[in-house]
Amino acid sequence: MSAQGLHWFIIPLCLLISVLRVTSLQCFHCSSSAPGSKCETGVKEFAKYNSSKFAQNCSDYSFQGKAFCAIETRFINGKSSYLIRECSDGNTFTFDKNYDTFHKLRYLNPEKNTTLCTFFNGILCLTICETDFCNGPQSTAVINSHTPALVITLATGILALLQSY
Repeated sequence: MSAQGLHWFIIPLCLLISVLRVTSLQCFHCSSSAPGSKCETGVKEFAKYNSSKFAQNCSDYSFQGKAFCAIETRFINGKSSYLIRECSDGNTFTFDKNYDTFHKLRYLNPEKNTTLCTFFNGILCLTICETDFCNGPQSTAVINSHTPALVITLATGILALLQSY
């Protein structure tokens, strides 16, 4: 093959590889049980996106369906017990989403990038989203905006417990 013929082969191949790389969902991937860890609050580290040590290409996983980014957090006594940021199939977590206690978590809409919480041994919150790096840390203003939802979830759980006595 001549140098000019090789040129027409290499350029389309490079374009195809770059398109495939770009179309794969990119998520942040880390876990922590230490309050204030870089996984929880490392905004500067996460701001590096692709070069971050927390960046994960979801095509590295063999999910049967579509891949999503996810954040799973458990709060006990008002403090973060653990935080997991990862690529997800939207069904597999540290808990069984089909268990009655977690029934409302089945209704998360990845297109809306919303968070739902339920009361179970503390407060369990789950976010599923579908855009690159959508599961990164939020600014303090966004975190504080989740506080009313956590308070309502906690109050509902306490009322349910009180009614059962």
